[in-house]
Amino acid sequence: MEQQTKGLLPSTVSIAVVTCDDAVVDTVAAATAGFDADVSVQTFATENEAVNGISSEETDCVVCTEQLRAGDGIGVVAALRNRGSVLPIVLYDTVDDERSVDESFEAGVSELVDRTGAASERVLARTVRRLLTEQPRGAGGDAHLEAIADAASEAIVTIDADSTIRYVNAAVEEVFGYPPSDLLGEPLTALMSDEMAARHEAGMAEYLQTGKKTLDWDYTVLPGRHRDGREIQLAVSFSEFRAEGDRLFTGIIRDITAQTRQQRQLAAVTQITQDLSGAETRAEICEVVVNAIGEQLDAPAASISLYDGDSGLETVAEFPSGAGVSEGLRTAEGSAPMWQAFTTYDEVTCTVTELSKRVDPAPQTGVCVPLGRYGVLVWTTTERSLSDRERNVVRILCGSVTAALERADREESLRKQTASLTEQTESLQRTESLNAIVRGCIDAVIAEDTEGDVLRNVCEQIASNGPFEFAWFGQYDPISDEITPEASAGHGGGYLNEMSVTADDSLGQGPTGTAINSRSVQVQNDIVGDPPFEPWRQTALERGFRSVLAVPVSHRETQYGVLVVYATEIEAFDTRERETFESVGELAGFALTASRRTPVPDAGSTVELGFEVTDDIDPVRLAAVADDEIEFERFARNDEGVQAFVRIPGQIDDSLDALTNLTAVRDVSVVTREAEESRVEILFDGDGFFGTLSDRGVVLRNGTANASTLRLLVEFPDQVGLEPFVDWVRHTYAEVELFGRRKLDRSARIQRRFRSMVERSLTSRQLEVLQTAYYGGYFEWPRDQTGQDIADSLGISQPTVNRHLRAAERKLLTLLYEGK
Repeated sequence: MEQQTKGLLPSTVSIAVVTCDDAVVDTVAAATAGFDADVSVQTFATENEAVNGISSEETDCVVCTEQLRAGDGIGVVAALRNRGSVLPIVLYDTVDDERSVDESFEAGVSELVDRTGAASERVLARTVRRLLTEQPRGAGGDAHLEAIADAASEAIVTIDADSTIRYVNAAVEEVFGYPPSDLLGEPLTALMSDEMAARHEAGMAEYLQTGKKTLDWDYTVLPGRHRDGREIQLAVSFSEFRAEGDRLFTGIIRDITAQTRQQRQLAAVTQITQDLSGAETRAEICEVVVNAIGEQLDAPAASISLYDGDSGLETVAEFPSGAGVSEGLRTAEGSAPMWQAFTTYDEVTCTVTELSKRVDPAPQTGVCVPLGRYGVLVWTTTERSLSDRERNVVRILCGSVTAALERADREESLRKQTASLTEQTESLQRTESLNAIVRGCIDAVIAEDTEGDVLRNVCEQIASNGPFEFAWFGQYDPISDEITPEASAGHGGGYLNEMSVTADDSLGQGPTGTAINSRSVQVQNDIVGDPPFEPWRQTALERGFRSVLAVPVSHRETQYGVLVVYATEIEAFDTRERETFESVGELAGFALTASRRTPVPDAGSTVELGFEVTDDIDPVRLAAVADDEIEFERFARNDEGVQAFVRIPGQIDDSLDALTNLTAVRDVSVVTREAEESRVEILFDGDGFFGTLSDRGVVLRNGTANASTLRLLVEFPDQVGLEPFVDWVRHTYAEVELFGRRKLDRSARIQRRFRSMVERSLTSRQLEVLQTAYYGGYFEWPRDQTGQDIADSLGISQPTVNRHLRAAERKLLTLLYEGK
């Protein structure tokens, strides 16, 4: 812009400088050095020298300061005016307040220039030039108003009807970056963007033509353009007046860019706080915050580091990703600013020495703000420092982040507690289900006499609890290695009809065959992903089976078979399930041993007798060690002695060693442990109390014992042996009391037992061939069906039918004649 003046300087100019400060003289000389005229400067150090030495005819302008060696600048001005001088007088000094301004102009100062203001030397030079080129002005009047305008912090701009700038005050440079003289005579649109300039021209034209205002003249916010090209936000109020016939418009303008930015940032912080409510974890919270700082709050880079007791402060989120914000921070002392902020709970301002090239524009300054006990947030800016408004925004945001982290911690703790409670509940439910299986199997072992009924009831108890859909028992033939299904329950859906299991090398690699060969529990917790389970994988998966457990059923050295359990979920068999079903396998083995070794009464009536003995005998000593009443639920005689299934109240662990050390006890095996009671299998010496009773031909049923008395129920196969037994008991033991003598009809029971023995001795294929032949009339004479007919109906060869029939007949005759 060209400098705007109303005339030319005279060829010679004389300036009087009234001051005791040599720096002011130098300033005036420097300020007038660019004038296109010969400038002479006179100096006066006291009020008296100035009043006597300044001539209105020889002096063109006076510049004075308030402080003199004698007197003051206001006194000089007043004396010159009293003498009638109309010289332009500039007071160049510090403007403290409005009172000093009023005193100066009342004395007759033409212009007041604040020597501490922005670009004071330039303002002084332009003021002197303007006073020298304008008509002389008297004391006070317009000069007073202009001085007040120049002292104002808001920019004041006056335009005419053509939008040409006619007047600006000194503050315009602070707002727009232009010196006042550069704007005089320029169009107002020079301070606007192209879009805003077009809107202004249209609005001004409409107002001049119609008087209709398109803006609120009392207060409106408009965008402006700074000298460096950036957009600034302006709060503007307008007024209109006339001077010397011209229609003029004045705007009082205040730069509110910082306030507007803060409002926008605070609104963004509010939105971020709302967004944080949807973040559940610490990592999610940090990611939301740093991205919002970069994208909504215009920070070039940001990061959040959280404290970990093992590794210290670890960066969990940063913007932009991979920028390495924490590595580029340094304080003036060279210390680690994040750690300093975290340990002192104070903000730390630092310089950003280096960041990844991905950060554009490059930040210069960073501030590390502690997030309570959680960590530190780093906010950067391209400026040399953060303003107070920006720091306030950062603090508010950090408060929201800290609150969100605390909320996430509480919710995480609650989730863990809920998960723990859920896990405990599921564990209790599962434990109760397993206990129900054990209790049901124990009841089946006690209640049933035939092994077929026992095995079927055991399978039913398993299949009716928990995730266990199907269970079956397979009898093992050590000669052929075949494992033949004998009992099953649950939703097998014909599964057993489609499978053939052996314990040999070809088909014995699955859990069933492995359980037989290894005599240990086998588990496959994922049929799909844990081979081997061929060739039965597809058949099992079609029925929804996902995991399987196989338990060998044996008792001491005798191996009876395997109990196989299927579940519809993977990982269904953990340590608890293994131990539980191992106990079930032991129960089943005990039951099979008892059912095969308990004497079978002859058909007809038998006698049941109860008697009570108060003597120092084996069961009484056992009860004394257990320190409670115990219950005998089942007995079986074998070559080693008498096995008894015993229920003992409370935990067995405290008295287990003492029970084992009893003279009459050969072995003790714990079957189940529960808080209320435990069940154990005890092998008594064959020469002891129970062995002696068994040797006298009675069947031991059940009984109870305490520390002084045994109550026992026995059964006699016939009436003949009853009386000798009663006499023997009364003579053998000191205190005996008989009770509960009654007759029992055992014919039906014996029939079921014999049938069970037959079914148990035959394989499933042998039994199937025998039943088909019998019901088909093969054994009639003449035969209703031949061997070939039987073979055709079963889909097998006639030699195979003959082989199975001969084997079945041999086993039946063995049971009949040898009683085995």
